[in-house]
Amino acid sequence: MEQFSRNTKEFLDRFLALFSPAEPSAWHEGYVTGVLTLALLLLCCMLIWLIFSHRRALRGVVLPSANGSIFISARSISDLVKSLDADFDGILIRRVALVQRKKNLVIELNLICQLGSSSRNMQEMIEALQVKVLESLKSVFGIATVSRVDVVMARGKPVRTTF
Repeated sequence: MEQFSRNTKEFLDRFLALFSPAEPSAWHEGYVTGVLTLALLLLCCMLIWLIFSHRRALRGVVLPSANGSIFISARSISDLVKSLDADFDGILIRRVALVQRKKNLVIELNLICQLGSSSRNMQEMIEALQVKVLESLKSVFGIATVSRVDVVMARGKPVRTTF
């Protein structure tokens, strides 16, 4: 343990010596200032990128009508979409999110799929689910502005067989 603490102290001393030389010079101070400024600028750019590229979760969809507007909450959309997993064997919808990406409404589904020898092609089932979600939103709520249904398969649970 003592050897580890001694090695750690030597490493820190060597590292700090890079930032504080024995004979300070204007060049070294400029170098350190430039490196720290570049690191701060990079951090600010990353923060700005996160702010502008982050998906925006919506609370619902507003549909214009003749006498005003109709607000359909994201929770009611989620309940409708979650009711569709009964039509698809081996698929359980865990989470539904309504997000806006670059002025497009997108439904994000988080699924758990049951995998086994009797399961069909998962890609075909998920594509059928995506089509069914878009059709249901249009027929039940009249929402035609959702452009995509993105699916994330969170887990693939294997089907257990008994001997």
